[in-house]
Amino acid sequence: MKLSVRISATEDIDAQRCLIAVGGQIILPAGKPPQFQFPSNVVYNEYCKLLRQTKAKKAN
Repeated sequence: MKLSVRISATEDIDAQRCLIAVGGQIILPAGKPPQFQFPSNVVYNEYCKLLRQTKAKKAN
């Protein structure tokens, strides 16, 4: 069984673009702040990798 991964959402546009690129979504749970949701840990790891690459390109 695949478990979804949720992390706190951020207003960083690069993070949001990476989220959409890997197939994640922004969710609004009742009574909680917005969160990024990924369908699996594999997708979350891909998001982290893509975000690191994006940040590295901006730093150069």
